[in-house]
Amino acid sequence: MEVPAIQVVHVRINDQDTGKPVPVRIRLTGPDGRYLPPLGRSGSFPTDEGRAVGGQVLMDGRAFAYVDGSCEVRLPAGMLHVHACKGFEYEPLETTVLRHPGQIAIRLSIRRRVRLEEQGWFAGDTHAQFLSPQAAALEGAAEGLHVVNLLASAEPDGVSAIYPNLLEFSGQKPIASLEQCQVVVNTLNRGGAWGDLALLNAHRIVFPLRLGEEGFENYTLADWCRQCHRKGGLTVRVRFPHGDDALPDDSLYRGLVDAVEWTGDDPFDAGLKAWYGLLNRGLRVPLVGGSGKRSNQQVLGQPRTYARLAPGQAFSYGAWIDAVRAGRTFATRGPLVRFEVEEAQGLTPSARCGTLHVRVGLWIPDASQRLELVQNGIVIGEASGDQSLEQQVVRDVPGWLAARCRSGNRLTAHSSPVYVS
Repeated sequence: MEVPAIQVVHVRINDQDTGKPVPVRIRLTGPDGRYLPPLGRSGSFPTDEGRAVGGQVLMDGRAFAYVDGSCEVRLPAGMLHVHACKGFEYEPLETTVLRHPGQIAIRLSIRRRVRLEEQGWFAGDTHAQFLSPQAAALEGAAEGLHVVNLLASAEPDGVSAIYPNLLEFSGQKPIASLEQCQVVVNTLNRGGAWGDLALLNAHRIVFPLRLGEEGFENYTLADWCRQCHRKGGLTVRVRFPHGDDALPDDSLYRGLVDAVEWTGDDPFDAGLKAWYGLLNRGLRVPLVGGSGKRSNQQVLGQPRTYARLAPGQAFSYGAWIDAVRAGRTFATRGPLVRFEVEEAQGLTPSARCGTLHVRVGLWIPDASQRLELVQNGIVIGEASGDQSLEQQVVRDVPGWLAARCRSGNRLTAHSSPVYVS
């Protein structure tokens, strides 16, 4: 009997160390270079904001599908090209596979390079929208995330508004999970010209979702922050410093805003300058990373937040939130930054004045990156990303130290500070 030229093939992607299937972002192309989507996915899909978001993504004009470790694909015989990724801790898989006529199964493996969770570091995205919780869990697991904060908001819809994900609000507990990834639904509260706040880990919704709504005419960003804190929550200034130029002063960062966010494709040049200004005025505001994902053109976890739990502490969403609140974080678009100040005390990222022994490096060395040690906004040490930087820093006045990473002129990672007091 003649074998069909194209057959449905079962494709499975295993973790090289465990042999178990793992969620990944994958792209399969045939001998002619044409994208071959898994069954149930399309070769062409919408990329405008809020429309059919989840399960697939367009990156630099190339379509990828998210799968939970296996999928069925209509494949031709011949040489197939495979590109699979699983976040920053796995080595991207890029290979060719010869599929013989009649072959109905393909097995692939992807290799983990580092396991930061063994050092207490867990990755999360502080800001995503328009996904279903199940799609967020799939994409988060495939992108190597432990936490996805899915944010409900008030979105314009003609003369009225719609509230995507609001009925799925879960506050302080996961509403969906896959592999290691937990999805929690909270809110993105819109302040118009004053900018927006992500209110995370609140045990109830903090209304209104937009400033100026009837019955809340006198509400302010500060009121949102206070209400969120009363409900056990964490406040994040998203797309920082958007809206700050409309604020009368920096009082919002004096015990109200818990963290500022490097969001999505923003190069963060203005954010870096504004953040350094807050730190130099003695305000302790850590940095987080959130994708701001709203469409199938954005990748979840780009950038992302790594937060370090207390030694021996079991992972949970609440523990991750506490680590962010304490400032044990770094935000990254790829490089995994190691920043250590030997004299920093316990779970509070602070040290006393004196001679401080500082180490900066990458968990996965990368010569294309440039490491920088920053003191009060000024670079005081540099090294290539395939080396480590060790330096004795003499501090006789209060201030702060942080590590950052650059590729050319582009910021690719930045730690939260260690405060010297």
